[in-house]
Amino acid sequence: MTSKMKGFFKKRASVQAIPASKGGYLDVSISENHPLLSALPKYPANSIASNIELLPLFTKLLNWLKFHPNTAKYITLFNYTKKLDPKYHEFRQYALKSQITEGFKFISQLEAMINERSEGNSILSDPPHMEISHLNEYHKYWQQAVQQDFIIQLLKFEICEFRNEILIQNKQLAAHLISLLASIDAVPLNFIPYIHFSNLDVPSEVIYARNERCMFLLEQTTKYSNSNMALFKKIDDIYQKYDDSKEIQNARFHTIVASYRLQYDLDCKCLNFAVDPSVFLDFLAHPKSIAYSDVQVYYNNPTPAAFNLLVERIVELFSIKSMEEMSIINSLCSMVFTQVSLPEIKTDGTGTADFDDLMLFGLELFACCDPVSSLKFISDNTDINKPLEYAVNRVIEATKLYTSQWEAFLQYIVDYTISEYLSPKLNSVRFMIMQGISINKNV
Repeated sequence: MTSKMKGFFKKRASVQAIPASKGGYLDVSISENHPLLSALPKYPANSIASNIELLPLFTKLLNWLKFHPNTAKYITLFNYTKKLDPKYHEFRQYALKSQITEGFKFISQLEAMINERSEGNSILSDPPHMEISHLNEYHKYWQQAVQQDFIIQLLKFEICEFRNEILIQNKQLAAHLISLLASIDAVPLNFIPYIHFSNLDVPSEVIYARNERCMFLLEQTTKYSNSNMALFKKIDDIYQKYDDSKEIQNARFHTIVASYRLQYDLDCKCLNFAVDPSVFLDFLAHPKSIAYSDVQVYYNNPTPAAFNLLVERIVELFSIKSMEEMSIINSLCSMVFTQVSLPEIKTDGTGTADFDDLMLFGLELFACCDPVSSLKFISDNTDINKPLEYAVNRVIEATKLYTSQWEAFLQYIVDYTISEYLSPKLNSVRFMIMQGISINKNV
């Protein structure tokens, strides 16, 4: 045995006493800087295998390290070279128990992190400005935000899963290290093992920075988050719209109506089918619009009389004088307000499996949905060489192919169109439909 090895077990005449536990070193938390540890020789566990003097003393520890890879770098061994008196044993037990307690607390901390949800809540839990969520423009931006939020949540989930893999590995390492502290003879009595649990406590940012994939996912998360912030700004701008005087709103409304002139059919005095009325609706249905209360009154009781009153109120509120503008407004109102009153009809018509021209005509008529567009569709598809009565009878026969409640659908077209804003051509179609309904009722 070498002189250095003898030194590990040598009893010295001059013995430095371990202070009593009460009010002494047992009240100081265990760390490398503990007064009783800092002055002792220390050896990293991963250096033992290459240390000829230490190697014979740690055969059990080396065997343990062999079956618990990646643990050695977290272990430091402090060598107590003085007499192993009862007070030393008391301190050693205190050091081991304190570290075991610290290890279990650390594992609990890791488990809490593993079980927690990915950072950040979904925007679905708190949508902005719900009072304007019925507006088309809001819906457009909100749908984009929801789609991007879904992507963000997927990105965060993948990032969190990778982080959790590392945390689970560290948790397992911590559990192995606790088992070492609890073992009886893996470490000689004149050595005190110290576990660097703090080195296993790796911040999430450090975990991410060490992985190229995680850094890419974080960049994408930031990109989509910034995009969503821009969408929220647009939604906020929508909410702030029309916070101005009646005169300014009046001018805005006239500009909106004028923008539809290019789609205005002079012959039928209504708009063409391929028109997007969302700007018109968003203006009137905005809580700050001067027409908002009238729109709400209609929605609360969407009868034909209420619809007529709504159109009249809009014309009055915005001082509409031009008949062309009135017809445009009437056509737009037909597109956006009447569908809440569209009757529910059964698909129990007399049609056959053969999809002939009459069935196609009926299908396209039902697809129009709004009353003014329906009149225009009938007018556009009427043979001018045949009497109007023939065209109306064709309408009735076409709707009968789809439903026995064809009268309710045609009555809806009549009830939600205002004759004074219609062209003579559309008024003629409307009148003949009224007659056709009346005749069929009396048959």
